[in-house]
Amino acid sequence: MLAQARLKGSDGIFEPVLVFKFLNKDKKIIGCSLQGIHENYLRHEHGRLKKVLGDGSTGLNIDVGTPERLIFLEAPIDLMSYYELNKNRLENVRLVSMDGLKDTTISRRLYELLAEKEGLTDINLDDAKKLLPILANTNFFELGANRELITLAVDNDKAGLGFIEKLKNKNIKFNIDLPPLENNQEKMDWNDFLKQKKPLT
Repeated sequence: MLAQARLKGSDGIFEPVLVFKFLNKDKKIIGCSLQGIHENYLRHEHGRLKKVLGDGSTGLNIDVGTPERLIFLEAPIDLMSYYELNKNRLENVRLVSMDGLKDTTISRRLYELLAEKEGLTDINLDDAKKLLPILANTNFFELGANRELITLAVDNDKAGLGFIEKLKNKNIKFNIDLPPLENNQEKMDWNDFLKQKKPLT
């Protein structure tokens, strides 16, 4: 699910990238997230290349055991870092990167998980993207284990907290697992938290 490649930009210049592959249930590639390795603020607004190929709602996903619940993170690097930090306590879960803050990715991956639990194989992506707001208008999230289906492990910053409030206001129920802020920090993501816990030697 992870590869390294050289991407040719529109200016003809090649640069090394990490490729996070999005696979469907048949293990076929249906998209990917590209992450630049080297910083270059002259070419990229945020320093490194970031690009998503696919329909935008898929996201990298990794299963630990047989998934019974979903944990959503903002980026593939955060997913890897979260796993590294929590691998000893993760069980029967699917980790999903949203490549941003996308309720359509939550809706799609929830639809897929529920379909898998029911043994269904045909998935309508248009229906999948509409599932979350439909469920929010029912008592679905009040029923037993459904309260534990979704965990948001987004960045602890203004955007991440705003996304949490947005979903709460839509009557969507979920658990929250945020990387802790330290020393008056305004932002913390799982990769930065991992680097604090396990500094490079």
